[in-house]
Amino acid sequence: MRYGSALQGTNGMSDAKEFITPVSFESAVAELEQIVAAMESGEVALEEALQRYERGMDLLRYAQGCLAAAEQRVRVIEATREYELPAAGTAPQA
Repeated sequence: MRYGSALQGTNGMSDAKEFITPVSFESAVAELEQIVAAMESGEVALEEALQRYERGMDLLRYAQGCLAAAEQRVRVIEATREYELPAAGTAPQA
């Protein structure tokens, strides 16, 4: 798995997982797609399925945050830049 141990329980097992941040939005989506495919196959044991589900939820939140940040950047760009759309049939001016 792509988690690091955050806490060590009395049985030597990790009681909590540390989120490993994906390299990019695209890598998060790709990993999420792999998780979904593995879980849909029905070949994953229950405990592993739960771990993958948890990772998938973390990846989903990360991807949603990336999209929200991108949407905010678009709003800022649109609000701070003045532009005119060229008339139909004319080439835009540089």
